[in-house]
Amino acid sequence: MKNTIQIKIVVVPAGIAVHGPFNEKSNTEYKSLGGRYDRLGRRWILPNNEDTWRKLAELFGEESPNVIVVIPPGLLTIFSEQLQFGGYVIAAWNAHKGCVQMPEGVELVEGAWDEVASAAHKFPCLASPDAVLHVVVRRSMADNHGLVIIKELENQPVQNPLAPYADSDLQVELEGRGYRVEQVLF
Repeated sequence: MKNTIQIKIVVVPAGIAVHGPFNEKSNTEYKSLGGRYDRLGRRWILPNNEDTWRKLAELFGEESPNVIVVIPPGLLTIFSEQLQFGGYVIAAWNAHKGCVQMPEGVELVEGAWDEVASAAHKFPCLASPDAVLHVVVRRSMADNHGLVIIKELENQPVQNPLAPYADSDLQVELEGRGYRVEQVLF
């Protein structure tokens, strides 16, 4: 498991950009807030207001250091073809590949997925109620739900600081600083 969180939330000139795995439940929430999906940037752009920040805190926790936690299967909810915890996707059934897939920051440490039951029900099914899932979440989410923290992730991996921004965001920023920007196609 990579020690990275599956969700990235960044303030951009157009509002708040939210990057993460496909999540039908969160997508519905984003639309209700007035958000729109940016296909080029593969992210949601939400209005930068108090209601949006409150909803994001509810789904993912408030801005805080990332931690690895144990999420008991009893805290998971089923929505469409996904198992979720708050706004975090824990696993999804991939009908095309006929298997359960987990996003980055999620690891099934003990137990297994029941592929036969998952195929029949069209959502991820654990083979055992004693399964152990490790998930990277914001510490505030862990504290709010009383989750067992197994590791603090103080040293976040080095990432490209421009990765969350779409080319159009960078172009607007550079032009705002007086640079002339020409579009280059690769």
